[in-house]
Amino acid sequence: MIGFAGIVLLTVREDVLGPFLAPLTTWTAQATRAVLHVLGMEATRTGTVIAHPEGFAYDISTRCTGFLPVAFLTAAILASPGAMRRKLIGMGVGVP
Repeated sequence: MIGFAGIVLLTVREDVLGPFLAPLTTWTAQATRAVLHVLGMEATRTGTVIAHPEGFAYDISTRCTGFLPVAFLTAAILASPGAMRRKLIGMGVGVP
């Protein structure tokens, strides 16, 4: 777990993971705009930028995707003692 944390802290930079996480970042922007629409707030999306007609704009970055917490959770589950079946159940419940 310590080794994984060290690797993550060295590689979690926009220039390293940005291209790899670009599809996930775009999907997060699409999902965010859809949730805003369901809540009655009209917003437009251009790439990863969500904008409201009355003035606010927000750029979804790779840190908005939840990738890092999921990576740490998965590493912690895999590093803990226990049967692989229980670990897979834990990841199946915890990741979503």
